[in-house]
Amino acid sequence: MLEDAQLIASELVTNSVAHTPSRFLQVIATRLTEDRVCVIVADTSTASPSSGSASQDDEHGRGLAIVEAIADRTGTDTFVWGKRSWAELTTAPPPGS
Repeated sequence: MLEDAQLIASELVTNSVAHTPSRFLQVIATRLTEDRVCVIVADTSTASPSSGSASQDDEHGRGLAIVEAIADRTGTDTFVWGKRSWAELTTAPPPGS
């Protein structure tokens, strides 16, 4: 799960830096339960992120699609001060369970 959480954080941060004028950014990782983690990136932009439609040859435009493919749940919460984009992950059950 660590690698997936790192990739999600990287993609959400990149999206915020590349697509908002926000000069403030906060990354939070929270363990919701023993087997669930939420990765959150907050910034001061109220613009909701949107998935791009990257072609096979494009070098950009796949970040949110990657996050959605890896995470169990994703979303964006908008506030007066900005927004937080988040993704939840669940650990794989132990072998044999």
